[in-house]
This record gives sequence, C-alpha cells and structure tokens, in this order.
Amino acid sequence: MLAGGLLDLADVDRADATVRQDRTMPPRLRRALSLLSGLYLAEGVDDLGCCVHETMAMAARPARDWGLAAFRPPFIHADVVLVDSGLGVPTDDCVELGRAGGETEILQELQHERLRAVVAGFPAPRRKQAYSDVREFIVRRPVVAISDFKRFCASGGRAAASRTIEGFYRDIPAAAVWPDRSIKLCAGCGALPAVRPRRCRPRGVVW
Repeated sequence: MLAGGLLDLADVDRADATVRQDRTMPPRLRRALSLLSGLYLAEGVDDLGCCVHETMAMAARPARDWGLAAFRPPFIHADVVLVDSGLGVPTDDCVELGRAGGETEILQELQHERLRAVVAGFPAPRRKQAYSDVREFIVRRPVVAISDFKRFCASGGRAAASRTIEGFYRDIPAAAVWPDRSIKLCAGCGALPAVRPRRCRPRGVVW
C-alpha cells in the first residue's frame, strides 16, 4: 500500500516539488500512512508513520529498519527499499510492489507473514501443525474471551508466541458493547455483526 502511495505521489505534477500532508495528498498514500501508524501503535512503539516526510525518509532504508517487528525477517520484503535516497524517487522495487495488488492482497500477505513469524520459533517438525492450529483458532474465533485466549496460548507450547498471536486481535469497540456489558456475535461466523453486516445480518445473532 505504501509503495503504491509513493508511486501516486511521484505521478503528481507539483510545480514547487513540495510534499504536503493535506487534501492534495494521494488517497492511497493517506490510507497507507494510516495503516502504518496503526502498526506502530499496535506494537507500542513510536509512531513514525504519522508524518509523510518522516515516512519518506524512512522508506529510503530497508523495511527491516523501520522499527516494526512485523517488517523484520522472516517478512518477505524485509530488505526492500522504497525510495532512492539520492534522487528521492521510487525504486524499482517500489514500482513492482506498487503495481502488485490492492489493499486486501497486501493485508492478506502481511497476515500470512505474521503467522509464519508466530511458528518460526517452533521446532521444524512441529511448524506445519503449529501454523494450522494458530490459523484455525484465529479464523474460527474472530472474537475470543481473554480466558479462552490465554488457555489456547498456554497449551501446545504456544506461550512464547502469545504476544504475536494477540496482535491479530483488537479491543472490542465500545459501540458494540450493550448496556448490560454483553455483546452480540454472529451465529454463523462468530464475528461482531457490525464488522461484516452484509454477511452476518441474514444469519442472525446470539448472545
């Protein structure tokens, strides 16, 4: 997403060659900065994605050096540099990534990389099963009680990976909590109906 946003920025004809973080910024770049900031906040480190100028300077270094665990090896693009530090223009890698796919494909790839990072610490003979177990838990339990989450991580030698697995979840929005402190989940997929209304509404909800 960031690679595509940087390409869009390079395609904009700017007479004064000034990059402004305002409504003139390409939509894809604004969305990329928002997603990048979300990753920094999720990992609890300084948000370097909130400023387009800092992000462009950072993009002149390999992704592994951006201060995010999600972009370090075994992340497949850990060594990619998006901006030529001398010319200030997108690199060939940036062009290739920017044309590779949309936001959905990029997020899916990032999630797969995070899953692979989860199982990297397991002994080689157990990695395939560990990958299947963690993926199945996340897919089948899009909303999970803290007690159930801790129970899952405590079993099967997954304790060391609990922080990484926790990164696949977010706090339940306050708007989804009812006055009696309960929530409604889809009877079919187990997610909050408000997250996927078109898919969940026909199936009804359960407490």
